[in-house]
Amino acid sequence: MNRYMQLTVMTCSILAGIIFLATSLSAQAPVGGAPAGGVPAGGAPAMGGMGGMPGGMGGFGGGAPAGGMGGFGGMGGQRPAGGAPGAGAAPAGGMGGFGGMGGQRPAGGPGAGVAPAGGMGGFGGFGGGQGGMPRMGGFGGGQGGMPRMGGMGGGQPREVKPEKREKMESIASTRTEFPENKFKDMPQEYTRPNEKAGKIVSFKYKTRDNKTAGSAEFEKTCLVYLPYGYDEKDTKTQYNILYLMHGAGGNESTFFRGEGQNTPLKNTFDNMIAKGDIKPLIVVTPTLGNVDALDFHSELVKDLIPAVEKQYHTYAKDVTAEGIHASKWHRAFGGFSLGGVTTWAVFDHCIDQIGCYIPISGDSWIAGQFQGAGAAKYLAETFTQTGYKPTDFRVYSGCGSTSDMANRNLTPQIDAMKNYPDIFKYCDNFKDGNLYLAISEKSGHDNTTIMNTLYNGLPKMFE
Repeated sequence: MNRYMQLTVMTCSILAGIIFLATSLSAQAPVGGAPAGGVPAGGAPAMGGMGGMPGGMGGFGGGAPAGGMGGFGGMGGQRPAGGAPGAGAAPAGGMGGFGGMGGQRPAGGPGAGVAPAGGMGGFGGFGGGQGGMPRMGGFGGGQGGMPRMGGMGGGQPREVKPEKREKMESIASTRTEFPENKFKDMPQEYTRPNEKAGKIVSFKYKTRDNKTAGSAEFEKTCLVYLPYGYDEKDTKTQYNILYLMHGAGGNESTFFRGEGQNTPLKNTFDNMIAKGDIKPLIVVTPTLGNVDALDFHSELVKDLIPAVEKQYHTYAKDVTAEGIHASKWHRAFGGFSLGGVTTWAVFDHCIDQIGCYIPISGDSWIAGQFQGAGAAKYLAETFTQTGYKPTDFRVYSGCGSTSDMANRNLTPQIDAMKNYPDIFKYCDNFKDGNLYLAISEKSGHDNTTIMNTLYNGLPKMFE
């Protein structure tokens, strides 16, 4: 038997053994998964469905708990209706799914989906991810089917190149007084309706595949929160604006549901404004769609910001590059989980347009080896090449306690960023620096962490 055949037989034997172990264990599947015969997000039945014990192996179609193994294939995983059948995702470590198409990805065409924490997207692999090992790319990998960092070798950081930006004059913050950054739990009453309620409206805008020259335009939808008292005829009143990105498997409706709806997060904004915690602001919830989290910054700058801020009354006097740049301290970008990953990529590319960043329960994957020191070094190097100063941005990051699967990656990254004090100045008050991490001890990878982080972070953001 030649070497190729030996390797093939050995690989098949290993996979057969793993499948046998997976079908021998039983426990409920975590978020995104399903117990035997169950139906995961997206409505498709979970194939096999023999779950795994917490910390062990996940079911055949769904996600896996911390340290676990992703699904082997079949249909399911964390994905909305319209996605293709596939392997599911390993949200907190161990192995990615072995199956073909799908996994955690938004509705749309076929592709390998996202492996937000485990191994490779699509075909999986033995990568680990948010369990302690670098994330592998391989066959499909990224959100919407975009490959992630090479093949079986574990991935290499992309070559660091100066960003091709139009160089603009640095606009430093003029704010001098900030509340202390120290975390405090949001009062429960903030999730209840306030009589001074804003409203949710739908907004459509044109975009295109910004990575492909000459690509055709198509339409996308976002939801917009307009605060109580917003008057479209009042062109003199200006509003701060927050762009807030959903996590894997979500879409523009994740935070606000739809037009005219009330959700706990919508109520939180209403109460923060009514009680004077923040000035009235506009909140935009877009969706990745088929755009990779690491590439959304192009759509954000070229299409979304100009369209939204031409329609609504922000601090941008106009939507030229100069007008958007001049108003950067009245603009923030944040996101949860995969939206947190998106936020770090936006920080890397959009320092011209945005001064405030709120990554929640998501670390940076932009360097390939996305854990800790590698991400910190990459972000420090690329920021240095922009020519901007540490006074040109603020990052208020947050995550849940150790029960938050993102804690084990985000916390080491923030700690590693402290090793570059000439760029990232960790501080208890933003008058002294530009970086902070708030830990919501009573919550995990969930909505409570989102609301707690925004409740604590937003009052420190804008001018």
